[in-house]
Amino acid sequence: YVRYQDHTGKIRKKKVGPKALAIRVYKKLTGQVAEKRAFPDPPPPPPPPWDPSFTERMEDYLSRKASLLRDGAGARRYARYFREAPETQGKTMRALTTEDFERYRERRLRERAHGARRKRGAASPTTVNKELSFARAVFYDFIEALEDRGLSPTANPLRTRLFLPEPAHRTRYLTEDEEARLLTALPEADRPKATFALLTGLDRGAQFGLEWAQVDFQTRTIVAERRKGRRKGSTPITVPINDELLGVLRDLPSRLASRWVFPNVTGTGPGDGRAFDRLIFRPALRTAGIKEFRWKDLRHTFATRLRMANVEIQTIRDLLGHTTTRMTERYSHAAPSYLLAATQKISRTRVADDAPHRDPATDPALSTEHTSAKIA
Repeated sequence: YVRYQDHTGKIRKKKVGPKALAIRVYKKLTGQVAEKRAFPDPPPPPPPPWDPSFTERMEDYLSRKASLLRDGAGARRYARYFREAPETQGKTMRALTTEDFERYRERRLRERAHGARRKRGAASPTTVNKELSFARAVFYDFIEALEDRGLSPTANPLRTRLFLPEPAHRTRYLTEDEEARLLTALPEADRPKATFALLTGLDRGAQFGLEWAQVDFQTRTIVAERRKGRRKGSTPITVPINDELLGVLRDLPSRLASRWVFPNVTGTGPGDGRAFDRLIFRPALRTAGIKEFRWKDLRHTFATRLRMANVEIQTIRDLLGHTTTRMTERYSHAAPSYLLAATQKISRTRVADDAPHRDPATDPALSTEHTSAKIA
């Protein structure tokens, strides 16, 4: 060992080896100190940058944001997908790249995953975008944590170009004939539930959780609540009771016997909307031969019928509980017959439905010259 005093006066000790070698090293070091050429050992290397695993950050994100997540079950499902995905499994936040998520996206679009009970098809672009959006939120949360710790930020690998173009919003509502077939296929005791949805446009959760205290027969209004967003919470919505709905409500057996408008079988709580949808509503749709229809489309039907009755879009917005008419326009569709009736208003000719086809090229009555003269 060599023990010496450096140029700052600090006593230092260094293991060298044999005594003869230690003597030579000691003379060299003391000579360097005298010549002011001896410097202390370099500082230890800085600790590695904070780089937790992707799985760790996802779990931490879910635990801290649980009360703010609009679809908590979906977020936990997306986290499981990424935890098991070969493209992201076992990787840290800084190790993940845009290319990893591109490979994840392409695999999800073409794979055929095997569920516990059934075989699922490849994920749709909308589903893949939801999964990527969840991962992007986790990365943004990680970047904010870096800033809070005073550490150098990192880029978010979830770029905009990763996201897929989604198909246009589906246009589906119930026609008069389909409504009749659906009500016939439903058990008689359950028909008022579908009719109520068609006449109020309430979401399934708001309808099955409705209490009689929220129904005012004097003012003929229903005051319900619907969730508008992850941070906005619930907002009250008032639905007028028209004559048909008034008759439906008065005939319900729960009116004077239960706290809830649509109670469960035992009458001890509200009905289970999801179970009703799965066990009764969907089988009735199959029996009625109605395809590509969901319970949510009853709300679409409500808005569509209001629009076809020439109700202003702002009024439909208020009845649906929307804050802007942009969302309302997605719900209220116009039937082809309604659109045809609108364009017929500017038609310059009227042709009977049973009239044979007439070609303007051979029929003088439909020629351009004849039409122009008649207009003039």
